[in-house]
Amino acid sequence: MNRKTRVITTSALLTSLTMVFLYLSSVFPTMQLTFVAAASLFVVVQVIENGIKGGLFVFAGSTLLGFLIVPDKTSMILYVLFFGYYPIVKSLAERVDNVFLRWGIKLLVMNASLWVILRFFGELIFDLSQFEYGVWVFAAMFDLAFILFDIAITRLASLYIRRFHKK
Repeated sequence: MNRKTRVITTSALLTSLTMVFLYLSSVFPTMQLTFVAAASLFVVVQVIENGIKGGLFVFAGSTLLGFLIVPDKTSMILYVLFFGYYPIVKSLAERVDNVFLRWGIKLLVMNASLWVILRFFGELIFDLSQFEYGVWVFAAMFDLAFILFDIAITRLASLYIRRFHKK
């Protein structure tokens, strides 16, 4: 199959699978973060199969379709402002040899995204009043959750490469 055709077809397929998970994040609001995070895995697959350019196609396509189709726009805000493009950032950061610099880049991107989300959409997405010690404790908990998320993406990508890539 021609490379351009392969990029287009896999982008379309993975964008449609992303849309399923983004739509499910609206249907099951208690699982919103889980489904939005799972939707980002399809960008990971496209980056593995066709590089960063392919990942950008999936991210852009699912962003455009998501704002048209997904009823709960808070899911789309989370996807667009962090989860959708993070696999691309992760792929670029993984090229850095220094492990501390690599994690620094990832944490900087995540915290910048979190700041934008909290600054402009905080009350819409998160109920921060339930955190007794405020936003700083919330941010620290989010950092820990992010580290687990990053490790999970790495392991799932490794599993995908071992089981499906080039088969």
